Amino acid sequence: MVAFGVVLLLVGLGAGVSIGWLAWQSTDGITLGGAGLSVTVLPVTLFAAGVGSLLLLWIGARVIGAGARRRRARRDEVRRLRSDQPRTPSAPPPAPGRTSTP
Repeated sequence: MVAFGVVLLLVGLGAGVSIGWLAWQSTDGITLGGAGLSVTVLPVTLFAAGVGSLLLLWIGARVIGAGARRRRARRDEVRRLRSDQPRTPSAPPPAPGRTSTP
């Protein structure tokens, strides 16, 4: 599984470098438009925006994963502590002024 991950990482890195190089070489603008707004940007700017959005997506996924691991560890610890407690119910304390012997 680790080897597969490394292969995917290398393929993604190679594709990113080649697309980045092609975007850097281009001087023609790309027109983006929608809802009455039209913006012309360089391909390298669009590439940088994509890299930034993927970086934010990756950071968000890592933060969510860390929070889930922390919550699971806390839940497992509570479960372990509850299982370590004795299972026998304790007798209620006697009421004041009464004795248990007749």
